[in-house]
Amino acid sequence: MTEKTKNNIKKWLALFITVWTVVVGVAFIVQVWRIYAHGDNAFTTERIASHFRQIAVPVYIWLAAVIVGGAFFCIYPAPTAKVTPYVEMKCTLARLSKRLPVSTDEMKKYQKQRFVACIACVVAVVACVAVSLVYMLADVKLSAMGGFLAEHKEAERILRALVWFVAALVLAVGTAYFVDHSYKKEIAIAKAELAENAKKGIKAQASAEKTTLKSIFAKKFAFVHNKWFVLGVRVAIAVTSVVFIITGIFNGGMKAVLYKAITICSQCIGIG
Repeated sequence: MTEKTKNNIKKWLALFITVWTVVVGVAFIVQVWRIYAHGDNAFTTERIASHFRQIAVPVYIWLAAVIVGGAFFCIYPAPTAKVTPYVEMKCTLARLSKRLPVSTDEMKKYQKQRFVACIACVVAVVACVAVSLVYMLADVKLSAMGGFLAEHKEAERILRALVWFVAALVLAVGTAYFVDHSYKKEIAIAKAELAENAKKGIKAQASAEKTTLKSIFAKKFAFVHNKWFVLGVRVAIAVTSVVFIITGIFNGGMKAVLYKAITICSQCIGIG
């Protein structure tokens, strides 16, 4: 087996496991929510077993994929970590841009295209995920007329949600390829511009420091070290925590947790 084949298998295994983990996780959350909706004493052995059977096939597929993926990665371990081409391109472009007096109009065009593509991708992915969650969480009317899906509504919900998850994944991968191609084009333009400037006798600006991914992110996200930003994050977390605690008290969540704790102590452990 060639190294390229191994890498392709690893890539698709990792991609499948990632997507399927999200699907199974959402399915578990949905089933727990539906059990909880039955009210007091909802988590009985029979009810839990009944709801788990509805998502058993996706769970077993996920377990099999994890086992196969783990075995494959153990047999063919990943090589020593190295800088990815994407990171190299980003750093290369940053170094070239520093040496140019100003960015050309064509370079600015590619920068604008990348920005618009990333924003559009984020909006589209969020929309796809939202639609898939509607299928998983909301009591929507399903249209299967017969066959397996008509008898297993949970399977139909998962299938419909998976279609939107796959759409989100395709959008993300497509945008990543577009951004990669855009970086290559802009690097070529920057090199051509530097060469043209050299012919005209225009000296390239010297780079004062080595450009790395860390330095790029340090400049773009310097605001996270601002004391007011940190204070705002802390206040937001504190307010969110208090809101959730109060909500839990008023919707009976605290009483339900207390009842379950008493039940565990008196029935399972034997205290009481």
